Amino acid sequence: MGVSTDGIIAFGILFKDGEAPWQLEENEENGFEGYEDWFLSKLEIDQDSTWRAKDRALENLGLTVENYCASNYPRYALVVKESIITARRGDPERIDPTGLVEDTADHRAAFKRGCELLGVTFQMAPEWLLMIYWR
Repeated sequence: MGVSTDGIIAFGILFKDGEAPWQLEENEENGFEGYEDWFLSKLEIDQDSTWRAKDRALENLGLTVENYCASNYPRYALVVKESIITARRGDPERIDPTGLVEDTADHRAAFKRGCELLGVTFQMAPEWLLMIYWR
């Protein structure tokens, strides 16, 4: 069995190790089991809601979390879903750098909207990120 690595480009922010908001707020009382639980609590979606209601709320958010670094040592980035470009091992992706520049304003607006829906602010500004994920 070999090692697989993915290259990821996305627009968003990186969190330092252990400093993702859901990790900082995680405790026995709130029962967060990851970022989706945290997102749903911030969006005031009841955990007993149907999976469709949860999926719809997460889809409308426009943000997601990318795990980068390694599967056994996860680190996280909060990114705009539509900005994600992934090149899997052995399967390169072509990108147009001018497209990244042209899309930046739209992605910045989507990031801001998602953060407003979550009711959170971050001191760092979102930017284009190049990450690697090692399985």
